[in-house]
Amino acid sequence: MSEPRLITGLSQIAPDHDALICDIWGVIHNGHAPFPDAADALRRFRRERGPVVLLSNAPRMADSG
Repeated sequence: MSEPRLITGLSQIAPDHDALICDIWGVIHNGHAPFPDAADALRRFRRERGPVVLLSNAPRMADSG
C-alpha cells in the first residue's frame, strides 16, 4: 500500500483528471468568507480541463438559511 500523496495545490494533480468533485465547506469557503484562490483554481480547471461538481456534507437543510 502506498502512502497518501500530499499536494499543495490543484495544479499538481489537474493534468491527470478530466473532471473534479470538490467539497465546499473548508475548501471553497470557511462558512463566512470565500477562499478566492480556491474559486480561481476551480474556474481555471473548468476552463482548461473539464467539469467541476461542488458538493457539501453540511448538516443543514437547504431552507435553514
